Amino acid sequence: MKETPPALVPVFPGARCVPAPPGFAVPLLFLLLTGCTAALQSLERLPEPVSHHEGQYLTVVCHFECGALGDEALAISEEAWELVASYLGVSPRPEAPEAATLHLYGEWREYQRVEDRIAGGRFRDTGAFSVRDDRSAHVMVPRDLGARLGTLSFHHRRNVAHEAAHLASYDRARGAYWPPWLAEGLAGWVERELVVEGVPGAIQENNPWASTQLWRIQRLLELGSLPGVPETLTGRPIELTLGDAYAYWIELFHFLVHGPWADDMEELVREVAAREIPEDRAWPEVGAMVQDAFGEEGLAEIDSQFRSYIRELQPGWVELFRSLERRVDEPGVWLQHAVGGLPVGAFAWRSGDPGRRQGFWVETRVEPLGDEPWEVRVALVRRDDDPLFVSLDSDGILQLLEFSYEAPDRVSVLQRERVTTPRVENRLVALRVRFRPGRVDVRVDGGPEVEFSLPDAAPTGLWGLGVAPETVALWRGWRVGAP
Repeated sequence: MKETPPALVPVFPGARCVPAPPGFAVPLLFLLLTGCTAALQSLERLPEPVSHHEGQYLTVVCHFECGALGDEALAISEEAWELVASYLGVSPRPEAPEAATLHLYGEWREYQRVEDRIAGGRFRDTGAFSVRDDRSAHVMVPRDLGARLGTLSFHHRRNVAHEAAHLASYDRARGAYWPPWLAEGLAGWVERELVVEGVPGAIQENNPWASTQLWRIQRLLELGSLPGVPETLTGRPIELTLGDAYAYWIELFHFLVHGPWADDMEELVREVAAREIPEDRAWPEVGAMVQDAFGEEGLAEIDSQFRSYIRELQPGWVELFRSLERRVDEPGVWLQHAVGGLPVGAFAWRSGDPGRRQGFWVETRVEPLGDEPWEVRVALVRRDDDPLFVSLDSDGILQLLEFSYEAPDRVSVLQRERVTTPRVENRLVALRVRFRPGRVDVRVDGGPEVEFSLPDAAPTGLWGLGVAPETVALWRGWRVGAP
């Protein structure tokens, strides 16, 4: 077997690609064979269920006091099931309603214990996976975050929709033994239709998750590494990172469903779903059906149109560590929280701004949620060097931090100052960060300006928003200008 090259973590445009840290990604060879579906190992000794939320097509089982979150997850799951059935042209009625279950876990350690028993660590850091053998899905939904928000976050609504789509395809498509472009493409399309498309305005502008997917594909296109559509749809292996692979499959499927090939694609998928395909024959059989449906000329035309489509779009965010989301019911407000416990927390670069290489300033207001200790950050890109975080915490400590893509498990303190900012719940904090060659100046709540000297630092004009692990915050708008 050919050895799979090391997974790469894509970084911001103009920076280098570096080897992924341990545990950052599932090996792509396994992903190519199975998608996010685990082979059943053992479902013995699952944590005791706290509540069951039964629907028409499946049951949501909460392993913590989930309250209304369980009902919300059920509603999303049922919508996902119906959308899959509709696209496949079949009745949504399941063969056995009690068979499909979606489990919610409120603590990472609990989810990871279950994942380790069932999937052996393959989906330890993804927070979600599904099992074809027993028609179950397992999703991490942090109980503390749910309690603070009173609802599922965008990130967790996506995960629920994605895994519910897998459950529906297993039941409604004869097990759905499909190649990953179809299995993951369909599930990703469902989450986009149900969760992402509900965000008003342009997806690339207002949704960091979708915008980052687009950025990943555009980067592959620029580097000449974007796989060809004919090779992908006919089943040839591709060599991409985990994140790039998912972005590619989902964006390609979305294009095929909504673009000029929509009718042909629907007919093809329905034909595939109606056929009993053995697991070990999934790639060649589906590949042959694709070839019959489109032919060589058609596949070449799809490839050309897909590349043109990708070139025309403009990403608004690059989110390397999730999660940032626009609050649909609060214009101009963005929620951010860290998915996982790495010290880098969560941050997203804001793209599309002019390159202010002589310097720029960012003004924003942030509201930490809850009375627990918090830490919020404004991220800055230095020319030819690692990124910076301007960090403020609930104890009034203002820090200049350095982050390296090569070591996301570590954040280094460069400089530190104390400012006056009390630790109180639900308080808006005003931040003004100015970055010029050789220095970063910070003002908190209109107080005196704090200067951090960086003799060799040069701004690129790019900036972003971030929070530390365990911090949940609302960003309330921003302004950017030249010094």
